[in-house]
Amino acid sequence: MQNCMTKDVFTQLQKISTQQSKIRTLKGKLAVYQDVANKQAETFAELQLVKRVPVAYRHCLAECMRRSVALLAHIVVADMP
Repeated sequence: MQNCMTKDVFTQLQKISTQQSKIRTLKGKLAVYQDVANKQAETFAELQLVKRVPVAYRHCLAECMRRSVALLAHIVVADMP
């Protein structure tokens, strides 16, 4: 009877130890996955900025045209006697 209980306790302790090892391994993997996820979030944020470049470029061109027209208008007015 005593030997059977000791064997059961030992078996349970082995199972607990195995589960603790798995938990430790998963915690290590979780840290790595979190680092990867953070890096991807940073990269995605950069891509979001790049996505806005065409619109910003069009606005920049429009502003250049506006200033060019304003300059020409100023020159025309300045040349008038």
